[in-house]
Amino acid sequence: MATLFASTWATYVQTLQSFPGVDTNEINAVLGADCYTGGFSAYLFNQQVLSSGDLDETVQALIDYAASRGVSKNVDVTFLQLNAFRDGFFNGYQVCQANYSNAKNIPG
Repeated sequence: MATLFASTWATYVQTLQSFPGVDTNEINAVLGADCYTGGFSAYLFNQQVLSSGDLDETVQALIDYAASRGVSKNVDVTFLQLNAFRDGFFNGYQVCQANYSNAKNIPG
């Protein structure tokens, strides 16, 4: 549940920032949202709102949801999304725009 809330929040933040590609579901925007979701999840984890089990469920949701994101079928986004989530979780949400706003930095 927290992942769904965090993902919606992430897309809202991207919209406020005029994050490139958010309106057309480009891969950089999808990964940026996953990064923000990681940052938000880290905050909730540090506040003891999320448990380790909740984080396991978040990773499983990212794996299950990856195939249905509408991103190009030519790019396997599963591990890219997990890496972006991990980036936000361990490095903070402040790295997300810098690391994911430019589609040229994204493989595929």
